[in-house]
Amino acid sequence: MSGPTANLPLGLLDALGIKSGSYPNNLLESIYPTFSLFELLAAAGCEESIGAQINTAGVALQALATVPQGETWMVAYAGAEAVLIAGELIDFSVVVLDTIPVLGGGTHVARVLGATNRLAAAGVARVCAGSVSPFWMTTGQQIGINVERWTSAGTISVPFTCRIHRCRR
Repeated sequence: MSGPTANLPLGLLDALGIKSGSYPNNLLESIYPTFSLFELLAAAGCEESIGAQINTAGVALQALATVPQGETWMVAYAGAEAVLIAGELIDFSVVVLDTIPVLGGGTHVARVLGATNRLAAAGVARVCAGSVSPFWMTTGQQIGINVERWTSAGTISVPFTCRIHRCRR
């Protein structure tokens, strides 16, 4: 049944899960259903939490978790926060580190998931949400924190939380 439709295919919008819109003018030879694994993994109750913390006294790029060999992770959420005192400032982001092969080894390329504003207020906790929606990470990829700018008389603690679903191959 390919080609232009001559009459309305009743029930097609419901079957395709289309909530709003109009009937298609043309139909393909085959219809391939797709579905999201995110909802299935979340419903399975196999979510794990990974926690870490960096204590920074300067500009830093630090990996906090690495996807092990033979696994793929669905990251439901990744975020960090910094609690500052008067006169402190920090500008950081949660990043995924991809290893790019180069001659003689590899180099990390940081992909920013979310960035903070410049922070400089006493007792303010600021969350740096690294992900607004789930995303996938494959073997060898790392997730961590990139501190781009800071001002402090000592160190600034940045707790990190990541909720994942492990998919083993």
